Order: sequence, then structure tokens, then C-alpha cells
Amino acid sequence: MSLHNGAISLGADPIIVGVRVDADRIRLDSNGSEIGDWTRDECEIVVDPTGHYLIRAENEELPFLPDDPVAFADALNEPSPANPIGNPRRGTRSTVDELAPQPMTVVGFYLLVGITSALGLWAVWSLVA
Repeated sequence: MSLHNGAISLGADPIIVGVRVDADRIRLDSNGSEIGDWTRDECEIVVDPTGHYLIRAENEELPFLPDDPVAFADALNEPSPANPIGNPRRGTRSTVDELAPQPMTVVGFYLLVGITSALGLWAVWSLVA
């Protein structure tokens, strides 16, 4: 069993919850009070495009945002919203590597800085002269 903390968005204020994932059960509680206890057949958890997990049970849909989406995805044996093609494993690229700027982006940034600096110097020269 694994416990995953996060929040359920129901209106303006999120509700802090814990989701316990077993091989055959999903349990949802908040502040020591049980919100739901379902078998895996009674409950469906899917990822929506915003990165929330939708917990569907008893004709209800609860948008759950886990504190650690990768660990939650591992517990469900599903791809995480941050990595929709599969879960990160040891020896693979980290999220930091995936978010690092690409070489052409860095070149473009410094080119833009150079052009902006030259235009700034030209503007100052025009004001002085």
C-alpha cells in the first residue's frame, strides 16, 4: 500500500487529501475522515490534460492533484502527466534534463541580447549627438 498526499479541487478552496493505493483498493481520506473506499473495479483514475488525476467513482468525478505525480503514477502503474509516454526510471533523463534549454534556444537568446544592446547603444548615441 502506498499513501499519496495532494489536493482535490472542488470550487475555490482545495481540500487536502490522502489517497491510499493498494493492489485491489483505492481509499481517499481527509483529516482522518474517510471520503471513499472503493475496489479497483468500482473506481477509475484517469489523467486529464491539466495534469489532474480524475478519480471517478459512484457517479462522481474528483479532480486530484498529487504532491508527487510521478510516484502516484508509479503506484497506479500509469504514465504521469509530466511524462505521458512513460514513467521515468533510473538511468533515464530526468525532468530537469527535459526542461533544459536546447542549444538553438540559447544561441537565439544571446543573439537577441546582442541586437538589443546594439540598438540601445545606437539610441543613446542618437540622443547625445
